[in-house]
Amino acid sequence: MSSELCEIINRHSKTPLEIKPCSIKARTATGENLNVGKTIVELDLGDSIWYVDCYVIRNFKYSFLLGTDFLIKSCASLDLGSMRIKIGQQYLHVSALKQPTRAPVCAIETLEIPAHSQALLIGSVAGLKGTVLVEPKYEVVSYDSLLFPARCVANVDRGKIPIRIANANLSPVKIHAGTCVGMTEIIDDRECLKEKGKTTSDFSTSWIDDIDVSNCSISESEKCRLVDLLIEYEDVFTTNKFNLG
Repeated sequence: MSSELCEIINRHSKTPLEIKPCSIKARTATGENLNVGKTIVELDLGDSIWYVDCYVIRNFKYSFLLGTDFLIKSCASLDLGSMRIKIGQQYLHVSALKQPTRAPVCAIETLEIPAHSQALLIGSVAGLKGTVLVEPKYEVVSYDSLLFPARCVANVDRGKIPIRIANANLSPVKIHAGTCVGMTEIIDDRECLKEKGKTTSDFSTSWIDDIDVSNCSISESEKCRLVDLLIEYEDVFTTNKFNLG
């Protein structure tokens, strides 16, 4: 079970999962240590409820995996022909494993960002390759911390991507190794150049027509200068869902 799924459950459940320390030591194929905990999960399979001992692993590729120990304990019948599993009187459909398209990005090493400054954090992304869109998680340390990870496009290099984070606090903030700073999603490079059949040239200055400066409390000459300013620096504004500004 991934620690990210555990966080989601605890955020929305009235009975949070209690993660206990685990004596098991595990490493990734690259030699990095994995933080392993242990908890008990209530698994509702329709006509039966099971209590499963789960290992909680940070940066785990899959949200939740059931092993053969559970299949044996539940006397499950696996029908690969129809892609179904029978547990008790309940049939569960099993979809074929697909390449994941989304994954959390977590800090590889502990990083301290000085007050009113920026720093480049190297994050790990499990299971994704190619170009990804990073959607930041703003409550990185706590809900009231003024840390702002950048929303950006990055290329995954050996499971790692760089993310710039700004600290607007009056004091330094430490981001510990393993902290989730956002979610990544694989994007098609061609999608960055089009939206519903349009190319980037279609977005050049057409968006300026939607901005109404007539009610601004400035003179007519200043309104013209304002429009010219918006056009001159149009690359800093987001104009569609594939434009990051």
